Amino acid sequence: MRENDLWVSLSDPGSLTGTMPNASAETGGGVIIGAASSQAQGVLVLESTSKALVLPKVNNTVTSMKSPASGGTMCYDTVSKTIAVFDGSKWNFWK
Repeated sequence: MRENDLWVSLSDPGSLTGTMPNASAETGGGVIIGAASSQAQGVLVLESTSKALVLPKVNNTVTSMKSPASGGTMCYDTVSKTIAVFDGSKWNFWK
């Protein structure tokens, strides 16, 4: 994360003591929200005929989000009235 103009690591090697390995046969086919099943393939599938995805609204994304997640952070910039996507090095804006 960015703190006082310096990058601070949030990684912690942690400890595996007391953890349980996942013994499930599930291969991680994804999560479907809004329906019992879907023809769409993906990690996260949103299904609805009457609702939409609503992104977080951020006032001036570039100055407000000091530490966006690398490659994939998305929000709605209320100043430029665009969808803002952080690609890992810079913000991109879609109208």
